[in-house]
Amino acid sequence: MVYRLAEQKRKTGSVKLRTSQRGRKPVLTAEDKENIRNCIDADPGITIEEIREKLNLSASYFTVERAINAMGYTLKKKSLCSAQASVTAFDVQEKRKEWKETITPEMVEHLVFLDESGVNTDLTRLYGRAPSSRRAVDHAPLNTPRTTTVLSSIRLDGEKAFTTCQGGTTGERFVRYLKETLFPALRPGGIVVMDNMRSHHVKVVRGVLEEKGMKAILRKWKIRRLDLLPDAIQRAHACVSQLDCLHWFAASTYC
Repeated sequence: MVYRLAEQKRKTGSVKLRTSQRGRKPVLTAEDKENIRNCIDADPGITIEEIREKLNLSASYFTVERAINAMGYTLKKKSLCSAQASVTAFDVQEKRKEWKETITPEMVEHLVFLDESGVNTDLTRLYGRAPSSRRAVDHAPLNTPRTTTVLSSIRLDGEKAFTTCQGGTTGERFVRYLKETLFPALRPGGIVVMDNMRSHHVKVVRGVLEEKGMKAILRKWKIRRLDLLPDAIQRAHACVSQLDCLHWFAASTYC
């Protein structure tokens, strides 16, 4: 040991242990990890095998998986939006931040939040328990009754203005709710906040709001494009392999 340290002192000028040079070198470099991060950010649905193929990584599947987990990425259900939408999730977050900064503490008592909800008499739990080899079978009404829609508003002081109707919320029903239920309950300086439901965008709604001296700020609807659908279906079919078909038949006990 003394002779090795003396030789090290002669060559390097130090007798410190070079522990940093021990062990195996990491398979994934810092650049590889940054490229993996960029791949996931660009396409959250990309698989580990696709990442390895795209970046030409020699690391194994599990090595890449551990690196992804270490970076804080977890597998979860995606929140989908139109690829052609003009507003992204980050834009929405920024708008929410701007909205909260706009609302001062003095304005909170003037906020009136409006929303709809549906109630159906065939309310049956969607999940149940059964043996692992059997389906969870339950009963529900054969003829699904019409949904009862509840339109309501709430304020900080607990004041509410609500009504009910059979079926969904149409533009005509929403206008009737505004005129007969909500407007009589509003106070001077009230700020009505509602979501981007399609029935809120009919022209007559804007006219009714402006008649009451209210300014309607509604985000425009983005029309979905269908011209990309055939190509998406073709690519989805191309991803189905013979092994996938074999597994589906085996899962259904045909083979």
